[in-house]
Amino acid sequence: MQKKPHLSYPKKFLWGASVSAHQVEGGQKNQWSQWEDDQAKTLAAQAPYQWGDIENWNDIKAQATQSSNYLSGRAVDHYNQFELDFDIIKKLNMNAFRFSIEWSKLEPEEGTWSAEAVAYYKAYIDALRQRGIEPIVTLFHFTLPIWFAEAGGFTKRKNVEYFVRYAERIVEELGASVKYIITINEPEVYANESYRAGNWPPNRTSKRDFYNIMLNLARAHNKTADALHEKNRRFKVSIAANICHTYAGDDALLSRKTASVMQYEQSDYFLKKVIKKCDFLGVNYYFSNRVYGYRVHNPEKNVSDLGWDMTPADIQFVLERTFENSYGKWTCEL
Repeated sequence: MQKKPHLSYPKKFLWGASVSAHQVEGGQKNQWSQWEDDQAKTLAAQAPYQWGDIENWNDIKAQATQSSNYLSGRAVDHYNQFELDFDIIKKLNMNAFRFSIEWSKLEPEEGTWSAEAVAYYKAYIDALRQRGIEPIVTLFHFTLPIWFAEAGGFTKRKNVEYFVRYAERIVEELGASVKYIITINEPEVYANESYRAGNWPPNRTSKRDFYNIMLNLARAHNKTADALHEKNRRFKVSIAANICHTYAGDDALLSRKTASVMQYEQSDYFLKKVIKKCDFLGVNYYFSNRVYGYRVHNPEKNVSDLGWDMTPADIQFVLERTFENSYGKWTCEL
């Protein structure tokens, strides 16, 4: 009987978990928490129309229609309990952890930097290092300081400099213990949900704003990457892109062309603008889209609570296609 080959991960392989500050820290005061305060009652009232057709609606109806559940509040209190969470990561034999730094805590007012917040994130990263866990920092994960949002956020090109300044301050304070830096999490998702679909703050529905935001987020990444590399080439800088596998469900020309256009807009459009300034690429994969004609018609055999068609094996196609389109820029080793 032939023996199966022994497979193992490379020594430098990172296996970990990921969170965003707003989802877990609690006690936030940013543009998103402000929006929650303004929109909680509306979101609760809209819940039956938004989620009423999902399979487990009856299980979540009571919570979904309660306005207090749309306020993040203290979340899971990760801000105070992070060491306990890191112990869990260690017990799970993970050696990496991606998290976002909350800009609104570091710079609550324009030009005013919080020594307390700096000390907190230093202790946070030290706690990871003490456990042998590689910290992977995300600078922007959908939340912004209120003052920055009121100044127009990323809709204005001149505001990109505020983000670059914030990134430079981060590495000045924390850089000695950080190597991997994600500048922007899922830029295409943020631009779409906030400025085209209008589901997230500031609830705009403008194609012009959408493409303007995409351009300015690309500028923000590129300028930040240059600034951080100028400080120290040891920093490995990238984005975290949300990439789905979009494919034609039949051989019809319309299906194939539509799938190609959807794939380009969803992933390639932004990546082509930042690829030269990425040392590696973060990929977030959630689902695939099967296209017939000019619409998405998914099999929906396995659907998540959010109604997403779950096809985990398709991540293979996402990774292969992304690597092939990288023009040899990246290797698969971090």
